[in-house]
Amino acid sequence: MRYIFIINSLSKSNYLKNLNEAIAAVDSELRLRIELKFTEYPGHAKDMAVEVAEKFGSNVAIVVCGGDGTVHEVANALVHRNTPLIVFPFGTGNDFVRSIFPFSNRNNIKYMLENLDNMAFYPIDLIRIDSYDILGAHLSNWSSYCNNIASIGLDTVVQAKAKARVRARNNWFNSKTSYIFSALNAVFHCRSFKLTYQLELCNGEIIESTNDEFTLISICNGQYYGNGFRPAPNAVLDDGVIDVCVVDKVSVFKAFYLLALYKLGKHEGKNGIHTYKCTSGTITSGAESYQILGNYDGEDFYGHRIRFEVFQGALTVGFIEKYNPLSAKEKNEIHSSLSQEDHVDLNKINPHGVLSIEDSVQLMSKLTKSLSVDWDDDVNDKNEELENTSASEEEVSELIPVEDRCGSGLSNFRNKLNDIVNETNDGLGVSKDTSDTEE
Repeated sequence: MRYIFIINSLSKSNYLKNLNEAIAAVDSELRLRIELKFTEYPGHAKDMAVEVAEKFGSNVAIVVCGGDGTVHEVANALVHRNTPLIVFPFGTGNDFVRSIFPFSNRNNIKYMLENLDNMAFYPIDLIRIDSYDILGAHLSNWSSYCNNIASIGLDTVVQAKAKARVRARNNWFNSKTSYIFSALNAVFHCRSFKLTYQLELCNGEIIESTNDEFTLISICNGQYYGNGFRPAPNAVLDDGVIDVCVVDKVSVFKAFYLLALYKLGKHEGKNGIHTYKCTSGTITSGAESYQILGNYDGEDFYGHRIRFEVFQGALTVGFIEKYNPLSAKEKNEIHSSLSQEDHVDLNKINPHGVLSIEDSVQLMSKLTKSLSVDWDDDVNDKNEELENTSASEEEVSELIPVEDRCGSGLSNFRNKLNDIVNETNDGLGVSKDTSDTEE
């Protein structure tokens, strides 16, 4: 098979360097079957994928080298076509690929390249998201297929804040920590959204919301989003089911508790959290003046009413056969991204789900540890980048100091988290001794 690589030209230079070195090292026969195409403008990945699919059909596979946004573009180009999609993770979060390749070598470009001819192709589901304005008119610019997860509420606000942080100062530290800092900020300020929903369950039953204020609603085909948060630990890409997670409006301290559970995929069945297996549904703004802000696969969309529906087998995706997680009985085990010692028994800390400031800091430290599983790799990448850079001393100083790129970097990060929580505590006038306080 021939492979056409669609590469996000904004990818990190070390990814592109590693790809070039890996291609140079593979067998010459495979190398002759590889063609590289680079994006030149927003939306170019989709345009190239359409062109390739119409010209070559099933005789080629498109290899996406980019983040979740680039995968989203190409997936929408290949809906109901017979050209398969393969993903090489070149982005910051790379959440969709966690559900395709649930093994550590997914970030090893050389390993992935060497296994190109070992890919097996299977159809997966997609979620169709359609947005409508208050008069019922369809908003085509804010409607799309979603290959991973769509969401509304707190998590979407967190993502918007995280992207703004990175745009304001796009360095290594911000790219690794923007999501968790934005989550902390949003937990204190953006926990309530006026929404109603109606869901069609797999058995045909219709469920309607009984409240009108929620913290978030996630609509899941894959398991992960937001750089490793796990709203749908039982989601499978080919089961014809949409996993919907609804979180009721919560207090600030319970939000810490639920955020930690949500990160670990341990939130299902907890008070205030509702999970459903659906085939379709609608979410409507609870106020005429409020337009819903949502995101699918990390891309923003808007609408007064949102309708979603599963499309079975709408996209063909490449899997390394021995790691194929589709419909696997062991999917929960093979998807576990944290070692046992990284898990925290939240019920032992407080069975009521109401945390003291100290416990909140402990949980957020656990979160930062799990968010930093790639810390050492990034340190090595940054060291190599600085060693090879031709930037001036002043430009280099804009990056994190060398001593902060090692173990002390994470320590300083956690100290900053402590400062944020303490400052918020002072602002709220809340006593630190709140471990036995009811919500």
